[in-house]
Amino acid sequence: MEVAQNQLSTRTSRDPAAGSAPYETAAVGGPGLIERILLTTDGTVTILLEQIVGEGITTSALAHRSAPVDPLAAAALPHPPGSLTTRTTQLIGTETGTVYVRATSLFCPQALPERIHTSLMTTGEPLGRLLRRNRIESFREILSIDLPDGHGRQEPRRRYVICIGGSPAVHIEEIFSAQCFRSRTAAAVAAD
Repeated sequence: MEVAQNQLSTRTSRDPAAGSAPYETAAVGGPGLIERILLTTDGTVTILLEQIVGEGITTSALAHRSAPVDPLAAAALPHPPGSLTTRTTQLIGTETGTVYVRATSLFCPQALPERIHTSLMTTGEPLGRLLRRNRIESFREILSIDLPDGHGRQEPRRRYVICIGGSPAVHIEEIFSAQCFRSRTAAAVAAD
């Protein structure tokens, strides 16, 4: 599998020299610092988002379904498409109700620890928070980052796989609203 070129850097994620050097953008007026952090993190977006927007984050509009599944997402997981569950949700502010992220997760219930699978199906907790609270060691591999180009998509998005126990277990697509990139304190200053 070939990893897509990171649009926010001149390096690919397979480049061993990538290290922790700052990301560069070739385009004038490219993504700002907060966009780059949210789009490229291999950590939990929920925690970063809470710090950026200045309020707690929870989920809403939660739905689960067994079929049909997105073939592109299913191809990223080593499980038969018939065994996969799709979870769609929104990450929203607990105080304002602002929708910050729309997310679609595709997972095989048998590939997840039982307590994570049960919580995913019965609570509205964000997946990253569940993994952290239950101390599940995981790794996120970013598959693609798409930036608005003025012609098609209007919101930044990314796709990635969460590996648990060394095996791909969850495919996630996140679509970020413009509100993600505005902190509450910056918005308050701009309003004055």
